[in-house]
Amino acid sequence: GNSAYSTWFDEGDGFYKTSRDAYGNGGAACGSFLVNCSLIGNEAAKAGGGAYQSTLAGCAVTGNRAYCTTNFYSKSYYIIGQGGGLWDCWATNTTIANNEAGDSGGGVYGGTTLNCLVQSNKALGEYWVPDSNGGYAYGGGGGVCNGQAQRCEISWNYATLRGGGAFRSDIKNCVLRKNSASHGDGYSPVTWVGVGGGAYNGHLQYCTVIDNSSWNGGGMASGTGDHCVVYFNTASNPPTMNYDQAALSNSCVWPDPVPGSNNRTNNPRLVDWTA
Repeated sequence: GNSAYSTWFDEGDGFYKTSRDAYGNGGAACGSFLVNCSLIGNEAAKAGGGAYQSTLAGCAVTGNRAYCTTNFYSKSYYIIGQGGGLWDCWATNTTIANNEAGDSGGGVYGGTTLNCLVQSNKALGEYWVPDSNGGYAYGGGGGVCNGQAQRCEISWNYATLRGGGAFRSDIKNCVLRKNSASHGDGYSPVTWVGVGGGAYNGHLQYCTVIDNSSWNGGGMASGTGDHCVVYFNTASNPPTMNYDQAALSNSCVWPDPVPGSNNRTNNPRLVDWTA
């Protein structure tokens, strides 16, 4: 952390870090406790553009970046360019917005987010490595990657490849809307198509997944959903507009997925869902 390491800060300390650059992990904070703080415009060469392995409450994490220091992509470099805003942090009542990761987890990589707004973040990696767990995305999880989120709004996030809103994450009682996963739109010349506009290869419970977009699986791809609304999403491959190879149960979704059980296909008649 360029500014703080293993430190406690609250609003009385006036902790307001902008435009800091860490040549490793945690552009502004590493191993710190932050209350009512703002982390703005910081950078990290590896992970956690805003904060790394820290605890945040009532904070604003905006405009931070975790960038890639090499163009050589392999699994041995899995930590580079991850978590544009946060990496392996616990955050509550925090705004995580307009952050960018050169690899994955534009807003958040790992950790737990509770009652947070995760909005307008980007994951810009360009490679996809298949494996037995469903693959690793360099360019996965525009909002949240490999983490847990509860009672959050995850919206307007972008990933080049997989999971515009969330990638391989446990999501509960959240709204995922207006996220996208795509390619060839000015961010990246990659040949892989975007999959899972809302979520990819995660587990969703009691979530509303609407108005997301991608090439395949506009709402969600792979993974599972239980007691969810997955509707009004779009995909360049129209038959997969709401889901692709996902298992949903006890949910409102169209068409009725197989595998799945106890679903209904009726229009959920949401109010102002396009707002």
